[in-house]
Amino acid sequence: MLTVTLPDQDILSRLSDLSERVEMVHWDLSTPLPAVVAERVSAVEIPHYFNRGDFGILATLPRLRWVWLPSAGFEHALPHIPDGVGLCNGRGIQSAGTAELALTLTLAAQRGIPDAVRAQDRGEWSDPFGPSLADRRVLLVGFGSVARAVAGRPAPFE
Repeated sequence: MLTVTLPDQDILSRLSDLSERVEMVHWDLSTPLPAVVAERVSAVEIPHYFNRGDFGILATLPRLRWVWLPSAGFEHALPHIPDGVGLCNGRGIQSAGTAELALTLTLAAQRGIPDAVRAQDRGEWSDPFGPSLADRRVLLVGFGSVARAVAGRPAPFE
C-alpha cells in the first residue's frame, strides 16, 4: 500500500475514497513523524507557505520517492530534496486566483483606490476616479501559467 502525507484535514477528507488503496497520514512537517510511520512514507505533500520551513525533515523518511509542492515555484525546495526523490510543483493550481488578484490590484492602482482609502482614514475625501483601463496596453513580463491566466482577464475592459 502507498503511504502519503497530506498537510491538512480537508485534503484527507476529500481523498477518503482512496483509503482502501492509499494510506493517508495527516502531517504538516512541523514535527517528526513517529518512526514506524516514517519508514512507510513514499510521498509527501508540502504545506502551503512552507518556503521557509525545514525541508531537512524529509531526510527522516527512508522510502521517500515523491515530494509535491503546492506552488508553481520550486527553486527554493531543490537544494533540500534528497537524491533520487522526484519533485512535483503545483504549476497552474493558483493561476486563476492569482490572475484575479493581479487584475484587482491593477484596477485599484489605476483608479487610485489606495489613496482614496487612506484619505477616508483621515476623514478626507479623495477623488478615486483615475484613468480607465479601457484603451490601455497591458504588459506581462514572463508568460508562465499565471501570466497566461492574467492575459485574457483585461479583455472585458476593452
